Amino acid sequence: MGQIGHVLDPSLPTGAPRIAATADAKVIDALVGRYRLQPIDLGIDLRRKGNALITQADDQPEFEGGYDSSGDFYSLEALLRHKRKADGTYTFTWFQLGGACEAARITPAPVAIKWTPSEAQLKNYDGNYLAPGFVLRVFSAGTKLFIDAANQGALEVQPSKMTPSLPKQLAPRLASSPTRPANSLP
Repeated sequence: MGQIGHVLDPSLPTGAPRIAATADAKVIDALVGRYRLQPIDLGIDLRRKGNALITQADDQPEFEGGYDSSGDFYSLEALLRHKRKADGTYTFTWFQLGGACEAARITPAPVAIKWTPSEAQLKNYDGNYLAPGFVLRVFSAGTKLFIDAANQGALEVQPSKMTPSLPKQLAPRLASSPTRPANSLP
C-alpha cells in the first residue's frame, strides 16, 4: 500500500520519500514508441523531448512528466512504471485513478545501431596510455582493436559506440618506444 497504507494503519512503515531525479536517457529512448493500454484499449504515444518523456494518450493533450528517485515517471494524475523485459526491450504499467493498465507495444522497439569503425578510425586510438600503476597499450590491426596492459598479452576489444575522445579520457599519451612502435603486434 506504500505511504497511503501508513495513513490507514499507522503501524505500517511510511517508506522512503520520493524526490525528483534524472531519468537515464537510454531508458527514455527505449520507451519511445506507440503502445496500447490493456484492459482499457487506449492508445498512447511516448516521445522524447530533451531529457524528458512526453506522454500523449489518444484524443488527449500531451504532457511532460517528471521522474522520481523510485524510478517512476509521473504527472499529477498518473504514474508510469517501466520494466525491462527478458529480451532487453522495455514496457510499462500505467497507474491512474486507483487502476493499473499494462502497456503492449504497437510499434517495433528501437534498434540499437552498432558502430563499426573504419581502419582509419581505429588507428586514431593507437598509442600508449598511462593508467594508474601501468601503461596500457592500444593498437589496431585491420578492423580489430587490441589492448595490452603491462605486457600481459594482447586482448581484442569490441567498440560499443563512437567515443573519439576515449584516449583523452583514459590518460595522457606516452611517446612510442623507438624499438617497438605503439601499433606493432606483440
